[in-house]
Amino acid sequence: MHPNSYAAVFFGLFNAALSLGDNFDPVFRPRKGETVHTGSTYTIKWQSVAKYDAGPIDLFLQTDKETDNSNWVQVISPNTVSDTGEYKWNVSKAIPSGDAYYIKIGYINDVSIVNFSPRFEIQASNLSSTSGFFDLDNVRADLNIVSGGCRG
Repeated sequence: MHPNSYAAVFFGLFNAALSLGDNFDPVFRPRKGETVHTGSTYTIKWQSVAKYDAGPIDLFLQTDKETDNSNWVQVISPNTVSDTGEYKWNVSKAIPSGDAYYIKIGYINDVSIVNFSPRFEIQASNLSSTSGFFDLDNVRADLNIVSGGCRG
């Protein structure tokens, strides 16, 4: 096979792989392999493309890259403004831990136009509302020690 033929085959395969979300709002956060914790607020980010700014988008959490909604786990945000380029997602504690999640972004005006984030992980959060640096009981105990130590 001629070297130019190899290049043509490569670019043909490359373009076929991109055709699903070609020039449509590429998702760049979450990043590949990134861990998102349940119970947190996570900012999903995408690059808004001018020709799609006029139309709204839907954001889905999925377990596989499928063009239909058979593998969706959660509708993150329906009817979101595309040109903002980000959405603050309150990650539900009910989402099971796993390492095969994707964000699917879909153009509402043409459901065949979609794009996906890289695969990322979701882990259950280990933090409770009373744990961490700002545990009020620990702050009160520390203040009592300091105030008690200042007395003569």
